[in-house]
This record gives sequence, structure tokens and C-alpha cells, in this order.
Amino acid sequence: MSSDEPSPAPTPDAEVGHAELQEERHIAGSPHAVAAGAALLALTRAARSFTLYDPANKVVRALIADYRDRFRAVLEGHGPLLLEAHPFELTLGREVVYLERDRERSLAFRLFRDGVRRLSFMAGTSWDELLRLLQILSIRYTGVPYSTYYATKAALNHLTRTTAAQYAPKQIRVNAILPGLLETPMVLKSAGLADAYGGKEEEVWKARARQVPMGFGGSAWDVAWAAVYLASDEARYVTGIELVVDGGVTLKYA
Repeated sequence: MSSDEPSPAPTPDAEVGHAELQEERHIAGSPHAVAAGAALLALTRAARSFTLYDPANKVVRALIADYRDRFRAVLEGHGPLLLEAHPFELTLGREVVYLERDRERSLAFRLFRDGVRRLSFMAGTSWDELLRLLQILSIRYTGVPYSTYYATKAALNHLTRTTAAQYAPKQIRVNAILPGLLETPMVLKSAGLADAYGGKEEEVWKARARQVPMGFGGSAWDVAWAAVYLASDEARYVTGIELVVDGGVTLKYA
């Protein structure tokens, strides 16, 4: 085929075999569980594709279409999808519908680590809502997403921008701070979170530091100093921003 001829559009099944996209395993079980597992795999693959390809790439478009079709199939064919998150699994009732033990790739691990315990997709969930979820997850995709947690963050980010625009004529500034992986007591005291990282305090901090391009976890002071700047006169011309304080974590997946 000459270089001037367009390449055939890749199919999701063919492309997810790529080493960078192949990950979580298929799950057997009831028809509902199998459909749910397929939908979750489609979600993780679509989100991961944003870290590998340009959004306009045929691979990304094919994976997004597969994600849409898989979720439509499970919601229209079986009704609401009510999932519980565990350190390395997502369960539907008593059935495991997602399993991945690699912390760097596992959707379940990252959900559980960030405090998400349940995910609910209602039968009437629209494609716009599913697409927004995918977009939210892809912003900081490090394995993937996490619906209620990230949806809340996205809502606050949007609130920051709209409120900043509304009150700018009154010289009122509105900004948001987006912290990354911090070394705080919450990490060690959250049920199951420390265990998911290895249990012992030293192991927890080392594991989290390995995820940060700068090589170390932040502290509450890093966030505090960001707040001091935004509240100061030196930031008098700064409004409507989302100040990321994460040691470069989001840069890995931009």
C-alpha cells in the first residue's frame, strides 16, 4: 500500500493487543458480569489511549466507540451497574467483574486508594455523561478513572472558572489548588489504603514517591504555600486558574 493511501481504520480488538494497551484480564461469570467486565475494560482502554495517541487518532476513536457500545449493551441489556471497589477488584454483587493486581495499571487499585468504594451507572445514563466520565478520567489517567471522586473534582474545577468569571468585575478572585500525592496522616489511617501500598509507613512513602516524576511526595506545606501565593497581592492578576501542586504527576499523562 502506498504512503498516500489511507490506512484502514483499526478495530478496538486489534489495537488493544498493543503492548501498551493490553492489560486487565477478561472475567467469566453470569451474562451481567461478563457484560460489565467488557464495559470496564473498554473504559480503561479508551482512557489509556489518550496517553498514547492524539485524540483525533483512529485508534482513539475506535476505542471510544467500543466504550460507548459496551456500556450501552450492559445498561440496556441488564439494567443498572452497581459496583463495589476493592484494592484490586471491582465486584458486581458477589461476582468479580474486574481484576488487575498491577498497581500502576489497576483501575480498582486507584479507585480504592482515592477513597472510592462504590460506582453506580443507572440504566438511563446518557452518552454525554459517559463521555464526560471518560474525559475526566483521561485528564489524569494513570491507570484510570474513578467516577464520583473525579466527577466531583471536575465540578469544582468548573465552578472555579465560572465563579471567577462572574465576580471578576468586582475584583474578587477565585482559584483552585489541585494537590497531588501528599505525605499526610490520612494516607496511613485510611482503611485499606496503606495496605494497598504495602502496609509499612516507609514502604507506603517509597511506593508513592516512585509515582512522582520529581521523586518525592509532597507535604501539606507545599499546598499551604500555594494558597499563600494565591491569597497574596502578588497574585492580584491571577483568577480562574487550577494550580496543580503534584511534583509533575499529571505531566506524565498530559
